[in-house]
Amino acid sequence: MSGKLKSIFQVFVAVAFIIFIIISINRHENEYVELRKNGVLLPCKITDITFSKRSDYAFEFYYNGKKLYGESKSAVGSSTYFIGQHFPLMYSPESGQVQILIAPGDFNMFQLEYPDSLSWVLEYQKN
Repeated sequence: MSGKLKSIFQVFVAVAFIIFIIISINRHENEYVELRKNGVLLPCKITDITFSKRSDYAFEFYYNGKKLYGESKSAVGSSTYFIGQHFPLMYSPESGQVQILIAPGDFNMFQLEYPDSLSWVLEYQKN
């Protein structure tokens, strides 16, 4: 590949990557806007945890008498102690989007005050 063609290819890859990042950020923000607009605060019970950079929590909850299941991330550290624990959940009946509320940052996304009843979770907070 010639030098000029290689430079054009590198610019193309960089532009494609930037566009991908912008679309991802916009989509992520739109999910939270939709949840803020149409979300319903419900209790949920954690059923499983996948340990990763941002912990993935599997949970079950009820909406209009129907048992539903979901997965969501939180910045709070992973602990098997969380399995079986109950936490608030923001759920959009329109889109099916969910966000579990465990860490203070989760509550901040929805402009909700962090409850004193969850202060025990702070020791698991990731920095």
